[in-house]
Amino acid sequence: MRIFSRLVERRRTGDEGDYVCTLCRATFEERSVVVCPKCRGFVVKRRE
Repeated sequence: MRIFSRLVERRRTGDEGDYVCTLCRATFEERSVVVCPKCRGFVVKRRE
């Protein structure tokens, strides 16, 4: 599954990311990650 190995995790320090994983709640700065590299959950825009 090379597709998953190519995904780059771009995290911010703290809990300030605009995007969040639906399963493990990891935060991401950009939408470049579609599937979380840790748990393979979907990355969606954070609701305020």
